[in-house]
Amino acid sequence: MNNSKRLLEQLNQNGFLIMRNVFNKSEQTLLTTTADKIYSLPEVKGSYMKYYENTKDGRILSRVENFYKTDLEFKKIINFKIDPLVNQIYGRSMNIFKDKINWKQPNGGAFQPHQDYGAWNDFPPSYYITCAMFADEATIKNGCLEMGIGYEKNVILKNTDGVIDESIVNKLTWKPIIVSPADLVLFDGHVPHKSADNKSENTRRVYYFTYNYSSEGNYYDKYFEKKREIMPPDFERSESNNINLNNKYNLANPIS
Repeated sequence: MNNSKRLLEQLNQNGFLIMRNVFNKSEQTLLTTTADKIYSLPEVKGSYMKYYENTKDGRILSRVENFYKTDLEFKKIINFKIDPLVNQIYGRSMNIFKDKINWKQPNGGAFQPHQDYGAWNDFPPSYYITCAMFADEATIKNGCLEMGIGYEKNVILKNTDGVIDESIVNKLTWKPIIVSPADLVLFDGHVPHKSADNKSENTRRVYYFTYNYSSEGNYYDKYFEKKREIMPPDFERSESNNINLNNKYNLANPIS
């Protein structure tokens, strides 16, 4: 059995796959410095999308989406390392469906137990895989990802506004994903996952790049067009927007 087939079998069995030491030192530095630059980007209407959350420290940056094409050096890591890696594991071509970076600054809020697929099932792709890369170490203290084990595969679990029912959550085993910027995690659109508040004094920044099979189409621009309409960033909101924060494009997260 070749290595890619073995990795894919592990991914399909568990719903997620942890890959250690994928990035060298210079690549790790790039992941960190790119996150620093993205944080400082000014608001630009119709461009990348910055989202915030309310905390005891005030309103803080929580997420940036639709950003990766703004930095040529970072784009190279995606085009020449991540895209080929995902294609190799699946043995077929994949398209980027969406990109985001979640900040989780000190006192940043929790992400409730959820499955990603429910946020995207109004688009045609039948399957999604997300690649997580880390600008910081992810620990239990700073609110690392936790993956659910013991769920029924390839189904949408009972939920309310995208948050999995507590009766199901309590039956799952939750595995903390403790990783560093050297590592990479893949997980599919049905695996339950969550993360706790950041109780540390440091940021916990994670890049998420979601892919779908190329044979099922390219929806990157269409996805963000629709999200911008339903859940625009602060800079593009007005009194006439009448935003419903419980919409599927704001699934189980602290963004407001």
